[in-house]
Amino acid sequence: LFSVAWSKLGEMGRNPATPKKMTLGLVLTGIGFLAMVAAALESHGGDAKASMWWLVIAYFFHTTGELCISPVGLSMVTKLAPLRLASLMMGVWFLINFVANWLAGIIGSYAESLGELSIFGGLAGTLFFFAIVLWTLSGTLVRWMHPRHGWIPPDRFIAIAERPGVIQDLTRLVLEKSLAVGLGGIVSNNVSAAYQGSPDDVHTVIAGLGGRSI
Repeated sequence: LFSVAWSKLGEMGRNPATPKKMTLGLVLTGIGFLAMVAAALESHGGDAKASMWWLVIAYFFHTTGELCISPVGLSMVTKLAPLRLASLMMGVWFLINFVANWLAGIIGSYAESLGELSIFGGLAGTLFFFAIVLWTLSGTLVRWMHPRHGWIPPDRFIAIAERPGVIQDLTRLVLEKSLAVGLGGIVSNNVSAAYQGSPDDVHTVIAGLGGRSI
């Protein structure tokens, strides 16, 4: 469902940037912990039973939040990492997941001494705090991720694209290097180096077609 949603938003030109997707994931996960806060309040510190629906709600928001963070983050790593370091950076991503699960066990061990309400409330507050931080920095992060990607004036794109052989040459180079998937793929600077024209032509044409150049 999420992949379909991202694809539909992409077709409409409204697909959120990766940092904003991850911000949404943090918010959804925080809402899941708020459900556990409600369960802790209902149970009165373990003296009573809480409704199972709080757990269902928590799992729902935790799952949807994870889908906005984990696959999106792994995709970002594979796209932005240098080709020679792509496998290493994917391993680092999963290593970070290992550290996160290790920390989760340590935090969970304090539930009995600090109380479930403090643990769940603290986790929710922490997630919302980092969601605000990531949202604030999302614009800067997107510029760092795609320094050459941005809005292309139509007249400039048309002028570049209509030059004899530009589209044909770029298409051939992209296909030869197997670095693009459709018009939304990623074009390496290697294509710019191989193209005999101006390197700016590459970035202009690809950005105008809706792709990304890094």
